[in-house]
Amino acid sequence: MRKLACAVLLLCPVPALADATAEDLGREIFQDICAACHGETAATGIAGDIRGADLSTVTRALRGFEAMPTFDFTDEEQVALVAYLAALEGS
Repeated sequence: MRKLACAVLLLCPVPALADATAEDLGREIFQDICAACHGETAATGIAGDIRGADLSTVTRALRGFEAMPTFDFTDEEQVALVAYLAALEGS
């Protein structure tokens, strides 16, 4: 019975772990690509505060506008970035 319970736990996604993973990926993307213009906390820098930006805003921004260049992020990367920006908004 214990083996069955372990197998079920491994096969069922755990939202908290999935969110942490998305947020971690988002942090990595942000630090590698976005922080230079938006600052380490996404609230400062030459490009302004993007903490809490939603998916549609991020998607539009990644197409490029004004001084922002175009970026080709996957859907997963966009969702991860949004998860990280949401976490920054609460801090």
